[in-house]
Amino acid sequence: MGERCRKSCAPGTYGQDCTETCVCHNNGTCDPVSGTCICSSGWKGTTCEEGCPPGFYGTNCLYRCFCMNDAKCDNINGKCNCPNGYTGKACELGCDNFHYGPNCALDCGCINSESCDRFSGKCSCSPGYRGDKCDQVCPKGFFGDNCIETCDCRNNATCNHENGECICKPGWKGRFCDKVCASGSYGDDCNEICTCAIDEPCDHMTGACRCNPGMTGDSCEQRCPEGTYGEECSQTCNCTGQNFACNHISGQCVCKPGHRGKHCSRGCKEGHFGANCDQVCQCENGAFCHIVTGACTCKDGYIGPTCNESCPSGRYGPNCGLTCNCQNKGSCDTRTGQCICPPGYHGNKCQNMCVNGRYGINCTGICRCSENSHCDHVTGRCNCNLGWRGESCDQMCPQGRFGPGCIHTCNCRNKATCDPISGCCGCSSGFYGQSCELECPVGSHGPYCSEECDCVNGGKCNAMTGQCKCPLGFIGDQCETQCKRGTFGRHCRETCDCGEAECDHMTGNCICPSGSTGPDCRKACSKGRFGPNCEYFCDCDNEGTCDPSSGSCICQDGFIGPKCEYNAGKEIYLYILIQIGSQIYITHNE
Repeated sequence: MGERCRKSCAPGTYGQDCTETCVCHNNGTCDPVSGTCICSSGWKGTTCEEGCPPGFYGTNCLYRCFCMNDAKCDNINGKCNCPNGYTGKACELGCDNFHYGPNCALDCGCINSESCDRFSGKCSCSPGYRGDKCDQVCPKGFFGDNCIETCDCRNNATCNHENGECICKPGWKGRFCDKVCASGSYGDDCNEICTCAIDEPCDHMTGACRCNPGMTGDSCEQRCPEGTYGEECSQTCNCTGQNFACNHISGQCVCKPGHRGKHCSRGCKEGHFGANCDQVCQCENGAFCHIVTGACTCKDGYIGPTCNESCPSGRYGPNCGLTCNCQNKGSCDTRTGQCICPPGYHGNKCQNMCVNGRYGINCTGICRCSENSHCDHVTGRCNCNLGWRGESCDQMCPQGRFGPGCIHTCNCRNKATCDPISGCCGCSSGFYGQSCELECPVGSHGPYCSEECDCVNGGKCNAMTGQCKCPLGFIGDQCETQCKRGTFGRHCRETCDCGEAECDHMTGNCICPSGSTGPDCRKACSKGRFGPNCEYFCDCDNEGTCDPSSGSCICQDGFIGPKCEYNAGKEIYLYILIQIGSQIYITHNE
């Protein structure tokens, strides 16, 4: 419509001159020419009056939704709207243990819980807890899931709110805390040990000792103080006389320990002690026994309640209170402290080793070893020096062996000697290397290849002797002399017959002078050849001949020139070079 039809129809109109009215619903637009409705996402139909059916979305509802677990699909963009308990692009994931609701967006807020219901958010309480958020501990006497289990603990024991385990009070044990601690134990889990004297019971809860009549002290380890007796030592004795005492249990008057007789005037016999002297002393090794207590007073060198133990190593004297100073593992007399030296040592502290051919206890043994050994100061055994063997170390290692007792095998080669002490190889002349396995390199010889060869003219020297081995054609100590005329070959022992010519000092071949050839150089060069052994060809023109020695051309009559190349009977052409401008002209004069 409009000037020259440049403007589109206004929204809601179409057709010729935009006179028709569009009937598209739900934000649909119409084609300005035909009026056909173009529906927005989520709608379809001729006039866009129909919403997308379940499971479809987008323009003209052409796209299929992909939602799981009964999730609803947005008919415009296809996005899944997850129901309670699910999340994910396709609502394919269940909520984790701590979230619930649409798209799992709500926090359960549970305490003391392993999970909550993903649909409702209700907390699943761990055993021992209850309440909407599992924030309440089970009331006293109950435990377990939802606190419905009843505790069965006794003797005021507490009950674990999670598993119902009974936690016993001190002095009790058992699954239900219904058993008293065994005799001799008390406290938590009955793990404490009573410290009461033998036959004195202790309280199973506190461990306090309940003393029998006549005993007192924290552990009931003490008799009633002198002058008292009975329960808790509350009774007073009525005994007179210096050596009399009353029985700590009954109060009866008796002799004090260590005394006997009608008037308690005599001491105990030797070997006895205590009340009525009826206890036998247990002291050993001549120890003194106290007549009252039976305690042993040990003699020097002994310790222990009955003096039955010798002083430990390194100690001596009264009650083993003194320290020995013996060296080299020497022991000391437990009574006097005198050092007892082990074999191989002597001196008041065993500080000296046996010397001068002595060994053994107090160094009284005499060694029988040769000068090739040393004597063991303890056993007297001969320890051979390196390179020797035998009981008396009088045998040197045999060839090929070395070291302590000659136990090692030498590895020397090429007739090398082996040191019986170190096993080092002494190389023969002409060899070197750790095992003398290498021959001297070219140009050296002698012991360890220390000398230089002086051979000349390609002579090779013997690696052992240094003697020169001359090549063909040379003689002399250093191969310095060439074979004399008429001789050749090894040691110049061969003779040659070349007449006046010389022969090759190595091969014996005749070296023909210019103009001759043949095995013995007695043959003149054939026509057209010249030089030593006639090896060159003449180059003469116009039938000129050449001198067999020098090769100079001998011209026929009428010819001249180095090669007889010029005719002597005619004038020689004169060549003239004429330059005119930049051109060069050649002319000649006949």
